[in-house]
Amino acid sequence: MNRKVFSIGLIFSLMLFATSLEAASEDLSKIEKLEKRLETLEKREREWFKKGESEIRVYFKNGFKMRSLDNNFKFQAGGRIMHDWGFFSEDQKFESTYGSQENGSR
Repeated sequence: MNRKVFSIGLIFSLMLFATSLEAASEDLSKIEKLEKRLETLEKREREWFKKGESEIRVYFKNGFKMRSLDNNFKFQAGGRIMHDWGFFSEDQKFESTYGSQENGSR
């Protein structure tokens, strides 16, 4: 009886150990994939700057941006341009009373 309980307990613990090894190998494969992806992204980033190119890259992507080759410096300028327009014209009653008005921009 004790042998039977012991063997069942041993088999059960081995099954748990096997599943934990499987999960660990999945985690390792995910880590390797992420490291490869990071390596390709870093390579692409290094290729973005050519030899002899200035260390600060200036570009327009969703606003005016500047950044250094090593990304220690980043700058983005943003803002808004406000317009205020107005148009005025005289009706006949105003024109007959006061005369024609000059353009206000002169």
